[in-house]
Amino acid sequence: KDYTVYAGWKKISLGKTSISSLTNSGTSALKVQYGTVQGAEGYEVNYAVNSVFTDGKTITVSQPNVTITGLKAGTTYYVRVRAFKTDSAGEKVYSEGGYSTYKMYKTAPAAPQINTVTGGTNKITVSWDKVTGASYYEVYMATSKTGTYSKIASVKSGTTSYAKSGLSTAKTYYFKVRAYTTLDGSKIYGSFGTIKYGTTATAAPAISSAAGGSGKATIKWGAVTGASGYAVYMAASANGTYSKLTTVS
Repeated sequence: KDYTVYAGWKKISLGKTSISSLTNSGTSALKVQYGTVQGAEGYEVNYAVNSVFTDGKTITVSQPNVTITGLKAGTTYYVRVRAFKTDSAGEKVYSEGGYSTYKMYKTAPAAPQINTVTGGTNKITVSWDKVTGASYYEVYMATSKTGTYSKIASVKSGTTSYAKSGLSTAKTYYFKVRAYTTLDGSKIYGSFGTIKYGTTATAAPAISSAAGGSGKATIKWGAVTGASGYAVYMAASANGTYSKLTTVS
């Protein structure tokens, strides 16, 4: 016996979403928010380091927001989103028009680590490691490790050192550095690196007397603030070669 079967179907149609915000969640994460689409089961968030999404990665979620983790510090990322729904055949149907218009954002630069702090006469020179993606470095200084830090310099990314002058003699200062990048006129700050300290040089001791004796000479000088010891040098003439005789504490 023959049967006549009648079937009908309805085309699944999904609207297109758009990204409402991209915010930085540190050096390795971005939070993405986008509009909900009526009838959608979920969303595919596609991101890459280029605007044509070569070698891009996709995260599938059910909610209209997601935090992308595992990103590289100081790197520009491009993000786009599309909604989907599964049809009766188990196939995904995507938003009409495909992905949203992409948006671009940058992760914060990594924390710059100070590698040397060199004291001099009334100055200290601080140098640090270069950080990928940095536009500028900000150098902060305090007179104690847990004290109040003040910004003393903003240095372009091509430079990784700064000399702070006008400091007190034989005094210890503490330094920390952070980097930032810029996007649409706004600054995206990274974290501060490890705090390091340095001490300015002591003042030059002034010899107060030099008395000769039988096969000897006695030298006296004024005490210098902050000195841990004194090194005594001697030469046969004022412009001759000086050799260190002794160290006095």
